[in-house]
Amino acid sequence: MKYAIPLFLTLSVCLYTGCGDGDSSKDNDTCTANVCKDLTTLNVCEGDHYREELCGSGKKCSVDQCVPDSPQPEMCTANQCKDAETLKICEGGTYREEPCGSGKKCSVDQCVLDSPQPEICTANQCKDAETLKICEGGTYREEPCGNGKKCETDQCVVDEIPPEPGETCEKNACKNDTTQKLCSGGTYLERACESGEKCVDGECVPGPGQCTFHECTGELSQTYHACVNGSISAAESTCGSGKLCVYGSCVDAFEEKTFCDGEEGAGYCTADKAHAVVCNAKHQLAIWTCADECIENNGIVDCPKKPRPKPHECEKDYKAECISNNSQVKVCVDYQIVTWDCYEGTCSVDANNAITCPKNAGVAGLGGLESGGTYGDMCNVKKYQEACIDKYYARICDKDGFVRIKPAGDCKVSKANPLKVEYTHAAACDTSNYMPFCINDGKAIGFCAYDGDDLSVGIYKAAQCPTCQSQANAEACMYL
Repeated sequence: MKYAIPLFLTLSVCLYTGCGDGDSSKDNDTCTANVCKDLTTLNVCEGDHYREELCGSGKKCSVDQCVPDSPQPEMCTANQCKDAETLKICEGGTYREEPCGSGKKCSVDQCVLDSPQPEICTANQCKDAETLKICEGGTYREEPCGNGKKCETDQCVVDEIPPEPGETCEKNACKNDTTQKLCSGGTYLERACESGEKCVDGECVPGPGQCTFHECTGELSQTYHACVNGSISAAESTCGSGKLCVYGSCVDAFEEKTFCDGEEGAGYCTADKAHAVVCNAKHQLAIWTCADECIENNGIVDCPKKPRPKPHECEKDYKAECISNNSQVKVCVDYQIVTWDCYEGTCSVDANNAITCPKNAGVAGLGGLESGGTYGDMCNVKKYQEACIDKYYARICDKDGFVRIKPAGDCKVSKANPLKVEYTHAAACDTSNYMPFCINDGKAIGFCAYDGDDLSVGIYKAAQCPTCQSQANAEACMYL
């Protein structure tokens, strides 16, 4: 006989025994493996139920276990310096550290030789009394000041020698080819010219082949041959980073025709003093070529298109003067005092400022030139080859044994003596055109002058002018 269990009994049992699926406690969950509850707690599976366990100090729950809480490796894509001695090498996306070792250092993310770095500079400075440290491209190069100079206030200056007692002066002079006499306060200070220089007209100037600035290997190039002690070095040097060699020195790199915001002429002179880098009227960087020495003044460049007029050393009424025991004569040409060499003791100047200055050692009438020459040159009367020159003149050896330039409008070679020329009168000229002109290969001038008291008639005449190379020279010689 079968009996049925009442339904209410089954429900009652479930209420007291918990026969449903839900449970609020993890410890009573059925488990198969450990799991992390959070970063600090691990649910440990024992039997078929969990129990909670704290990971403890210095640990964390990760990948279902308590592990040391160590920092994660730094991710990377390239090597980098940790410090001056250690390189962090990037491998597999993480770093490993490696010391650079003895004699090396970490620089620009790599181990390199620990060699001394060049001293960074912005301006020249003296190393000692004899040596100047020149700042080029941000680093120094050393250069001796040379004979007769010393390093002072960060530049090579004249090492002056005290004057001789009682000696006075008005301007610089040369004691000899290698010694300059500087005129200072009315007394001379002697100094030796530098190696390769010579003293000319009171100034030490570079001798033939002597350099004063570097030689760039090309226009706007980074390389150059250095000027060292007056000579161009065969070795090729390189300007520093961001620099270019421009007409003799290394300067900040630039490109022509790029924009600049300075006023017209703002810039600087190049080392050769014959060019300038400037901002032009179009606000573009440009290189100018100067017809005279380039000069800077408060950041503005004076780079003339024509040579500057020289200050007048003399005026048209200057009185010529024989000097050096009558072996030279000082004259005024183009408002500048120039010196002509005469044969020893032969210079003379009369009351009318007429100059006699023979150029050779011939004896009048017996020796001297046999062709060519100009006013004042001694000539051989018997052997001299006279000539018709230019258009209106003859070059002859006069009876006193000196070369003369004579007006000769009808000049021709003598049939009786081929060494001589014949002429009878000066050629007529238009007095409205009185400007002088160079003749005799630039050794004399010709000009149109009135013929006596008749102001309507003009004839060509000649005059001495040893340095006639231009219209200005010819005009200056008119006043000698």
